[in-house]
Amino acid sequence: SSGINAEYGGFNRSVSNNQLHDKMAFVKVLERQFDEIDRNHDGYLSKQEISKIMTTFGFDQAQAEAFVNKFDKNKDGKVSREEFKVAVKSIKQAHASEAQIRAAFIKADTDKSGNLDANELFNYLKDHNNKITKPQVEKWIKENDKSHGKSLKFEEFLKFIRSMS
Repeated sequence: SSGINAEYGGFNRSVSNNQLHDKMAFVKVLERQFDEIDRNHDGYLSKQEISKIMTTFGFDQAQAEAFVNKFDKNKDGKVSREEFKVAVKSIKQAHASEAQIRAAFIKADTDKSGNLDANELFNYLKDHNNKITKPQVEKWIKENDKSHGKSLKFEEFLKFIRSMS
């Protein structure tokens, strides 16, 4: 299957269409979940906290360390909230084509309704080794479901995916 290239803070990965949602979900988690990643709530992300979240999304230990090394500007071995904000802004997501996004949408739409509900999106992500929780998926749908049907139409899904790049 064809793929796209995505750059995450200076380390490149080839991303297959099947892995696309995992990588975009990683960026979304980074943008919104500092407090959730910061398990001990000390206002910093330790190497262990960063490693845990990155390995959840398919990155290896060396890439987690590279992330800390790149974004830990004061070299204290952890990433502060401000350093984290800088990191998120500098992560560049390859822009997936509408055709690639539509193909993923169609594959995830198991009931062929033309909409993705939380179960379909959660199962699709889970089938692609993503450890996002169902409540997180439900929250994403609620935040992006402009028609209030508790599911995402393709246009809403496309806008959601594009908002992460």
